[in-house]
Amino acid sequence: MCFWPALDGSFVSDDRNAIVANAYVVGPLEPATIFTEFSAGWWGVARDEGAGYRPLVTLSFALNHALSGLAPRSYHAVNLALHGLVSWLVFLVAVRLGTSRPGALLAATVFCALPIHTEAVAWVVGRAELLTAAAAGAMLVCLIDYRRRGQLAAVSGAAALFVLGLFSKENAVTMLAAPLLLTIALPTRPFERRRDLVATAALAVGLLVYLGVRALAGPLLPSVAGDQLDNPLAVVELPARIAGAASVLGRYLQLTVWPWPLSVDYSYDALGIGAGFRGDPYGAAAVVACVALATAAWRTRSSDPAVTFGLLMAAATYSIVSNSVVLIGTIMGERLFYLPTFGLCVAAAPALARLEQRAGRKGLALVAVVALAWVVVDHARARAWRSPVALFEAATAVYPRSARAHMELGSAYGAMNRQDEAIEAFRAATAIKPDYAAAWYNLGNFHARRQQFDDALAAYDQAVTHAPRLTRAWHNLALVHRQRGRPQQAVAAAERASELSPADLGVWILLADLLLAEGRYAEAVPAYDEALELGATAATRINRGVAMQRLAGCDAALPDYLAALEAAPGHRTALANAVGCLQADGRIDEARALVERAEVATRHDGR
Repeated sequence: MCFWPALDGSFVSDDRNAIVANAYVVGPLEPATIFTEFSAGWWGVARDEGAGYRPLVTLSFALNHALSGLAPRSYHAVNLALHGLVSWLVFLVAVRLGTSRPGALLAATVFCALPIHTEAVAWVVGRAELLTAAAAGAMLVCLIDYRRRGQLAAVSGAAALFVLGLFSKENAVTMLAAPLLLTIALPTRPFERRRDLVATAALAVGLLVYLGVRALAGPLLPSVAGDQLDNPLAVVELPARIAGAASVLGRYLQLTVWPWPLSVDYSYDALGIGAGFRGDPYGAAAVVACVALATAAWRTRSSDPAVTFGLLMAAATYSIVSNSVVLIGTIMGERLFYLPTFGLCVAAAPALARLEQRAGRKGLALVAVVALAWVVVDHARARAWRSPVALFEAATAVYPRSARAHMELGSAYGAMNRQDEAIEAFRAATAIKPDYAAAWYNLGNFHARRQQFDDALAAYDQAVTHAPRLTRAWHNLALVHRQRGRPQQAVAAAERASELSPADLGVWILLADLLLAEGRYAEAVPAYDEALELGATAATRINRGVAMQRLAGCDAALPDYLAALEAAPGHRTALANAVGCLQADGRIDEARALVERAEVATRHDGR
């Protein structure tokens, strides 16, 4: 009921990279390959993070695709089911930590309805958070059962679930601390302490299994360069970083209880956190909240273990996404608070149980009113995922200083052929962040499509100035220079693109064709050779023949024309060039035979 409108959502933003354009999802179903190779589609080739390793999530997408193709509704349905599962696990964990069933049920209801969870549920790539939380919650159930009963199956299950959580997302590693947190929160006898040690060892073995499999796919710790756009905290001095991280925590806590304003994007410069930042009311509120929660955890360590454990779990799972311990790829994202709120709701369960006991129906009515208010927000937020335009119009309305939100909105407008609005959105992005190369590149593309070549050149120049390794911008810059009759500049841009992407077939074909048009035949031939090595078509072979003919005559060009005919029998240009060369050499019979073979080939092909 909370997130029903999400079923009608489409694939938006990272969904298109991780699912629609991901060969591991839309190609043949190969689970072994998914687990032993990084998935280049997760964030797209232009993002700094590069390839991603979340194989269990990718496998779930691949299974979705095997069952229903690219129908978004089935993917959203799986997310809804997973959120229901995680909510049920909140109930199970709270009960096992000593909370009454009514209190645990209320805590699970609160977790289910929290609007801050909309992003994780409605955004298909949020499945990484859902699967991680499901594995973590089930792991906790097994760990608590093991420390009470000592069953080997329970601790083995916990280790297996821990591995599944890691295969879903890296932040599951914080659950390695779960046995220690149980030791702190629960009354512990000597045999239980030993079981917690055994459980820690079992989880450590699970971590080694994960690392071993991940090592087959690529580096264990891929480098993530600091990026002002997605995470301004990555490029500021330590004091500003800590103050900014505190402000972000304050915003998470506020949005958990008072869900406004929610947004899919908090990147530069939505929050105004960056160089010179010293603090704001959100940071102060976070400090006060942390002191209050720490005090509550200490005071209830004997009476209400669910409070102590839940708060410790929330702190542990938040630590890795807080940008205070390690830097991550984003400053803030509502989906990143999904697992911490699992702990917070478990911690709230005893208080909700007392509310139910002391206030009776009035207490339940109060919870019901709050939950229904949240459901209204859930519905409104879930509807934003119905299209990329709706999602990023909402984001720019909430945070008009978000450069990425404007850039994504421009791309969404472009896909709808709303070109004027797309150009304005890209301009807004570059106004906020003048060195935003991707926005300049996209702006150049739209100007080029409208044949506004001077504006396109200016935009592409800005793109390559701020991102000198952006091959696509160099490629398109060469095309526009050619269109404007500037062959030398076109060749220079294409040469730069070939240096940056030596395995890009299109770049080599463009460079070779430009050199051919300029009469630089000796340089064009090796460029065509590079293209042919990468699998170019018969047309490229013909153009190489033209360059060779201009350099050394028909004898040098004929092998290329004949090779083109082998690849494409009956190709008119290849045939005409080959016959012309044979006739020029007086090889009339060979020319006639070649024409006859071509006629046979074309009749055979039905042409």
